[in-house]
Amino acid sequence: MLFIDWAVMLGLAVSYTVGTVFGYMVALRRGRREGIEISLDSLVARGYIRTGVNSRGETVIYKYWEKDKEKNDTEQ
Repeated sequence: MLFIDWAVMLGLAVSYTVGTVFGYMVALRRGRREGIEISLDSLVARGYIRTGVNSRGETVIYKYWEKDKEKNDTEQ
């Protein structure tokens, strides 16, 4: 006859559930970040988004109606 220790089974079930939820949350966050990064890179490469580098060396995304990049860099 097979003896089942329900405390051990409950512990395994809880551990499995917690691990699954943790893995899902990490994958969801990483996937969202990578998806946004890929989308922005694609839009910049195709010319839909204008970017530049300010005086501090940071990449800046400009609004489509902004003409004077130098003026905007000093305001930030």
